[in-house]
Amino acid sequence: RRESPLQFILDSTALRWALYLLLLGLGFYIIFQSKRRRRIIPAAEKRVNSSVEFADTVSQLYYQERRHDKIVKHQEIVFKDFIRSTYYMTTLKADDQFISALSKKSGVATEKIAQIFKAFEYAEGNSSLNDEFLITLQNKLDDFYKNCN
Repeated sequence: RRESPLQFILDSTALRWALYLLLLGLGFYIIFQSKRRRRIIPAAEKRVNSSVEFADTVSQLYYQERRHDKIVKHQEIVFKDFIRSTYYMTTLKADDQFISALSKKSGVATEKIAQIFKAFEYAEGNSSLNDEFLITLQNKLDDFYKNCN
């Protein structure tokens, strides 16, 4: 009598368990691979750094308006916010005591800080500021930011 290959496998205990494991694995494979597949998410496009373009656009708008007092006011807000967030100092009053404390914390000379605050005070009462004043103030602010601790 001839035995079939399946009968031969089922007669041997080790081969029988191998067959059961194979069928169980095949069943799991079918169950888990029959799930709905999601579509592939396309790769995100790299973001373009448009901050320089934005700065150019804003500067052109201010330049066309020729309202330097607005620019100086904005610079003052940014400068005082920098002081508050970096040195944890209140910027309500810019008196000599405040300037000397800021000088100690920042490492920038008292005279340079006083010049910046005097320029802000001058600009507050003057709405017709020229280009030279704005450039000078920006240079003083840049000097402060470069030399502060």
